[in-house]
Amino acid sequence: MKCLECGEKLEKTKGNYQYKESGLNNILLVDIPIYRCASCKETEVEIPGTKELHMLIAFLLLFKPTHLTGAEARFLRKSMCYTEEDLANSLGIKRVTVSRWENAKGEMKKDRDKHLRLFFMNKKSNEFIEAPGIMQIIKTLLSSLPIEKDMTNLKIHPEDWAALSTA
Repeated sequence: MKCLECGEKLEKTKGNYQYKESGLNNILLVDIPIYRCASCKETEVEIPGTKELHMLIAFLLLFKPTHLTGAEARFLRKSMCYTEEDLANSLGIKRVTVSRWENAKGEMKKDRDKHLRLFFMNKKSNEFIEAPGIMQIIKTLLSSLPIEKDMTNLKIHPEDWAALSTA
């Protein structure tokens, strides 16, 4: 593999990676393949099975014991490929309410939090059933129980999801 910046060969290592691309600031991927260029110091990260990783993150969010944060609600909405308008129409609320949840400008009431979680499960149920590695996700989830109320440092190892894409 060659560096996109300088064209030199990249060296493969393993390390931890803060997975901010998920839209969540508390996801730390542990022992992920990282490619570094010795010449220009550029790095590239390899995240295998992102679909399965996102499924695992969604399950962890669905079963966390506290209210969803705005970023977590946005993660679930985007996982369903819904716009704010789509979600609002589906939940029978105004789009501005969804926007306020996601931007932490309005608290999501307990019943709406539950409704969003149930709606997500119903919307994604066929995808979950058809996923070849769903049992591995459930085992990983069960091994994480009880899920901490404070999910500020959620560490996820590649073996928790990467094998799912080949299962």
